Amino acid sequence: AMKANGISHTILRVDQTNDRLVGYFHAYILDELKHSNKTYNKMMSLMRQFTDWLINHKKYEISNPFTFVQRRIENRNKTIVSQEEFQALLDAITPENKYHILPSGERKIRYKPWLKQCYRLALETGLRREEFMCLQFSDIVFGENSEPLFLKVENYKVNRIKGGSDISKDVKSIPITKGLMELLEELGLQQYRGTDRFLIGHEETASRNTLIELVSRSFTFYWQRTGINKDVQLKHLRKTYLTALVEHFGDKAPMISDHSGIQILKDHYVNDQRLVAACKDFSVF
Repeated sequence: AMKANGISHTILRVDQTNDRLVGYFHAYILDELKHSNKTYNKMMSLMRQFTDWLINHKKYEISNPFTFVQRRIENRNKTIVSQEEFQALLDAITPENKYHILPSGERKIRYKPWLKQCYRLALETGLRREEFMCLQFSDIVFGENSEPLFLKVENYKVNRIKGGSDISKDVKSIPITKGLMELLEELGLQQYRGTDRFLIGHEETASRNTLIELVSRSFTFYWQRTGINKDVQLKHLRKTYLTALVEHFGDKAPMISDHSGIQILKDHYVNDQRLVAACKDFSVF
């Protein structure tokens, strides 16, 4: 942003950051990069937090020009997937339909034999992609009768915020529902119980980060093959799970999803129309 406005970042001091420069940054995010309001808010928040860190921890005697930048209104996409739509996605995942032809003409293979199970795991747990892709059979916790009770999952997002898993080891518990139990049995629960084998893609030689990117790109590719005119991404499987959780458990849902409160779920994840539709059988008397 500074370069675009003829300002040399090599000689600009941090105490010279003022409202004018913030204005340049503001315009650059929206007009040049054309980011969404959500991304705009994130970028401004990061700059505000960084400057606060300089003031509070490094004792810089400066003011923070990012403090009073107004947040832009975000249009939260709380789209969810129906059972029929999810089945259409699974039906589209076939070995014959594996090549993604890029605009450059390059061909990318999007198919993996474990993709269907991968997306079922995402739907049945409501986990983020890095969480369900790193699950191992040793993460399954059993009860006194050797009955699987829940999955013990590292909360990567919280641990990153708190300084990494070496400093903070926040763990959440995901209940093993009937659908999840059927999937675990299919993945080899009896054979691999207690082992460090990954639930998804254990035989793959690529890194977990590479596989995480693959499942996102493959989801988008195969969703387009369903022909459903609806903007859906991998993250919407999580929103689908959390919406169903609130629909079933109400205000107790955050105890299961490991969110700080029901309002967080309602503001960011839960599809309001689904909850309203669930009231059709409601009767005052």
